[in-house]
Amino acid sequence: MRFIFLLITLLFSSGYCFASAVSYAGGTTLMQSHNNIFDSVHLHYSASSKYSLGYRFEYLNQKNLFAHSMQVNNLIFRKNAKNYQTNFYIKSGLGLIHSDTQIEPLLYSGLALDWETRRFYASYSNRFYWGHDLFSLINNRYRLGIAPYIANFGDFHTWLMLQIDHNPINDEELIVTPFVRLFVSNYLLELGYSLSESNNVFVNFVWKF
Repeated sequence: MRFIFLLITLLFSSGYCFASAVSYAGGTTLMQSHNNIFDSVHLHYSASSKYSLGYRFEYLNQKNLFAHSMQVNNLIFRKNAKNYQTNFYIKSGLGLIHSDTQIEPLLYSGLALDWETRRFYASYSNRFYWGHDLFSLINNRYRLGIAPYIANFGDFHTWLMLQIDHNPINDEELIVTPFVRLFVSNYLLELGYSLSESNNVFVNFVWKF
């Protein structure tokens, strides 16, 4: 199993995603997510084409914990080739995590790699999440996607996607989620169903303005 994950990571390490961590300079992005681990809302502003800064709220539904943080996204590398685009980001955050009776500092960081053509998509991201005694998480996320038809710029786009989450210190170590990605103009919607023991509905929404 470790060999498979290492191989996938190496394949994805050349890794454009509409839900990008950094928008155009002066752009603002609102991102909402619901999955079997987190319910989150993230609002960030891109001061330049290289980095963005924003506020992130998360509810950890399996632990009944709340997290508030400021997150910085840095675009380390981007290549726009004739037939593909690839990006490399580092995302880090600092804030507080709390239960009904306890509050502690929160720190997290991770990288994100993606690669995309008009037909195929692949990405790898990770997140190291430290909340002292309340919560810790190591997440590895792998995505593959294919577009059933080629849409032009400004048209309605559809992607059929598969996501695999590997959480070595979580109760559910491996979570597989097939989903559909739909986007047009500045709006993106992802709808899926996780093959996990609980909280199976998977919904992501992104609005760039």
